[in-house]
Amino acid sequence: MLRDILLTAHVFGVIVWLGCGLYEFFLAHEIKKARGSSLEIPLIQLYGKYAPVVAVATLVVAAMGILMSIFLGWGFFQHFWLGLKQLIMLLIIVDMVLLAPTFKLATDQINSLSDDPAILPAYHETFAKIERHVSLMRLGASIAVVLAIFRPA
Repeated sequence: MLRDILLTAHVFGVIVWLGCGLYEFFLAHEIKKARGSSLEIPLIQLYGKYAPVVAVATLVVAAMGILMSIFLGWGFFQHFWLGLKQLIMLLIIVDMVLLAPTFKLATDQINSLSDDPAILPAYHETFAKIERHVSLMRLGASIAVVLAIFRPA
Protein backbone atom coordinates (compact mmCIF):
# COMPACT_ATOMS: atom_id res chain seq x y z
CA MET A 1 0.00 0.00 0.00
CA LEU A 2 2.80 2.45 0.93
CA ARG A 3 4.59 1.62 -2.32
CA ASP A 4 1.45 2.35 -4.35
CA ILE A 5 0.89 5.71 -2.63
CA LEU A 6 4.49 6.84 -2.99
CA LEU A 7 4.77 5.62 -6.58
CA THR A 8 1.48 7.27 -7.55
CA ALA A 9 2.57 10.60 -6.06
CA HIS A 10 5.98 10.23 -7.71
CA VAL A 11 4.53 9.48 -11.16
CA PHE A 12 1.93 12.23 -10.82
CA GLY A 13 4.72 14.66 -9.90
CA VAL A 14 6.72 13.58 -12.96
CA ILE A 15 3.69 14.08 -15.22
CA VAL A 16 3.09 17.59 -13.84
CA TRP A 17 6.82 18.43 -13.92
CA LEU A 18 7.35 17.36 -17.52
CA GLY A 19 3.94 18.53 -18.71
CA CYS A 20 4.34 22.00 -17.23
CA GLY A 21 7.97 22.02 -18.34
CA LEU A 22 6.86 21.37 -21.91
CA TYR A 23 4.28 24.14 -21.58
CA GLU A 24 7.01 26.47 -20.26
CA PHE A 25 9.23 25.52 -23.20
CA PHE A 26 6.58 26.52 -25.73
CA LEU A 27 5.63 29.62 -23.76
CA ALA A 28 9.30 30.71 -23.63
CA HIS A 29 9.39 30.38 -27.42
CA GLU A 30 6.29 32.58 -27.71
CA ILE A 31 7.80 35.15 -25.33
CA LYS A 32 10.90 35.38 -27.53
CA LYS A 33 8.73 35.78 -30.65
CA ALA A 34 6.67 38.50 -28.95
CA ARG A 35 9.70 40.52 -27.84
CA GLY A 36 8.93 44.21 -28.25
CA SER A 37 5.23 43.66 -28.95
CA SER A 38 2.22 44.34 -26.75
CA LEU A 39 1.96 40.58 -26.06
CA GLU A 40 5.37 40.26 -24.45
CA ILE A 41 4.53 41.43 -20.92
CA PRO A 42 1.29 39.40 -20.61
CA LEU A 43 3.13 36.29 -21.83
CA ILE A 44 5.94 36.87 -19.33
CA GLN A 45 3.37 37.29 -16.56
CA LEU A 46 1.67 34.06 -17.62
CA TYR A 47 5.02 32.27 -17.54
CA GLY A 48 5.69 33.66 -14.06
CA LYS A 49 2.26 32.65 -12.83
CA TYR A 50 2.77 28.95 -13.53
CA ALA A 51 6.54 28.55 -13.09
CA PRO A 52 6.12 27.74 -9.37
CA VAL A 53 4.04 24.69 -10.33
CA VAL A 54 7.11 23.21 -12.02
CA ALA A 55 9.25 23.90 -8.96
CA VAL A 56 6.74 22.29 -6.60
CA ALA A 57 6.32 19.27 -8.89
CA THR A 58 10.11 18.88 -9.00
CA LEU A 59 10.27 18.90 -5.21
CA VAL A 60 7.40 16.38 -5.00
CA VAL A 61 9.26 14.05 -7.38
CA ALA A 62 12.43 14.36 -5.32
CA ALA A 63 10.64 13.88 -2.00
CA MET A 64 8.71 10.82 -3.19
CA GLY A 65 11.90 9.37 -4.68
CA ILE A 66 13.72 9.82 -1.39
CA LEU A 67 10.85 8.28 0.57
CA MET A 68 10.66 5.30 -1.81
CA SER A 69 14.42 4.79 -1.55
CA ILE A 70 14.22 4.81 2.24
CA PHE A 71 10.96 2.99 2.97
CA LEU A 72 10.96 0.50 0.10
CA GLY A 73 14.55 -0.60 0.63
CA TRP A 74 15.89 0.61 -2.70
CA GLY A 75 18.67 2.58 -1.07
CA PHE A 76 20.77 5.22 -2.73
CA PHE A 77 23.11 4.62 -5.68
CA GLN A 78 22.85 0.83 -5.33
CA HIS A 79 21.45 0.06 -8.78
CA PHE A 80 22.85 1.66 -11.94
CA TRP A 81 19.56 2.89 -13.42
CA LEU A 82 18.22 4.12 -10.09
CA GLY A 83 21.54 5.61 -8.98
CA LEU A 84 21.76 7.55 -12.22
CA LYS A 85 18.23 8.88 -11.68
CA GLN A 86 19.14 9.82 -8.12
CA LEU A 87 22.28 11.61 -9.30
CA ILE A 88 20.31 13.53 -11.94
CA MET A 89 17.73 14.55 -9.35
CA LEU A 90 20.42 15.57 -6.88
CA LEU A 91 22.03 17.80 -9.53
CA ILE A 92 18.65 19.32 -10.41
CA ILE A 93 17.83 20.07 -6.76
CA VAL A 94 21.28 21.58 -6.16
CA ASP A 95 20.84 23.72 -9.29
CA MET A 96 17.40 24.85 -8.09
CA VAL A 97 18.81 25.83 -4.70
CA LEU A 98 21.69 27.75 -6.30
CA LEU A 99 19.25 29.48 -8.66
CA ALA A 100 16.76 30.39 -5.92
CA PRO A 101 17.96 34.02 -5.76
CA THR A 102 17.65 34.29 -9.55
CA PHE A 103 14.15 32.78 -9.44
CA LYS A 104 13.25 35.35 -6.76
CA LEU A 105 14.70 38.16 -8.86
CA ALA A 106 12.69 37.02 -11.89
CA THR A 107 9.52 36.90 -9.80
CA ASP A 108 10.14 40.42 -8.50
CA GLN A 109 10.83 41.66 -12.02
CA ILE A 110 7.69 40.02 -13.40
CA ASN A 111 5.60 41.55 -10.61
CA SER A 112 7.06 44.98 -11.43
CA LEU A 113 6.57 44.81 -15.20
CA SER A 114 3.07 46.31 -15.17
CA ASP A 115 4.27 49.35 -13.21
CA ASP A 116 7.67 49.73 -14.88
CA PRO A 117 8.04 48.20 -18.36
CA ALA A 118 11.54 49.73 -18.51
CA ILE A 119 12.85 46.74 -16.53
CA LEU A 120 12.25 44.46 -19.53
CA PRO A 121 15.94 44.41 -20.56
CA ALA A 122 16.95 43.35 -17.05
CA TYR A 123 14.25 40.67 -17.08
CA HIS A 124 15.51 39.40 -20.46
CA GLU A 125 18.93 38.79 -18.90
CA THR A 126 17.44 37.05 -15.87
CA PHE A 127 15.15 34.95 -18.07
CA ALA A 128 18.05 33.90 -20.34
CA LYS A 129 20.05 32.73 -17.32
CA ILE A 130 17.12 30.77 -15.91
CA GLU A 131 16.20 29.25 -19.27
CA ARG A 132 19.72 27.84 -19.75
CA HIS A 133 19.46 26.00 -16.44
CA VAL A 134 15.83 24.97 -16.85
CA SER A 135 16.59 23.49 -20.28
CA LEU A 136 19.21 21.24 -18.66
CA MET A 137 16.74 20.31 -15.91
CA ARG A 138 14.16 19.30 -18.54
CA LEU A 139 16.76 17.19 -20.30
CA GLY A 140 17.71 15.54 -17.01
CA ALA A 141 14.08 14.80 -16.21
CA SER A 142 13.58 13.27 -19.64
CA ILE A 143 16.65 11.07 -19.22
CA ALA A 144 15.40 9.98 -15.79
CA VAL A 145 12.05 8.94 -17.31
CA VAL A 146 13.85 6.89 -19.97
CA LEU A 147 15.96 5.25 -17.25
CA ALA A 148 12.83 4.42 -15.25
CA ILE A 149 11.15 2.82 -18.25
CA PHE A 150 14.08 0.81 -19.63
CA ARG A 151 16.11 0.23 -16.42
CA PRO A 152 19.49 -0.50 -18.01
CA ALA A 153 21.67 -2.88 -15.98
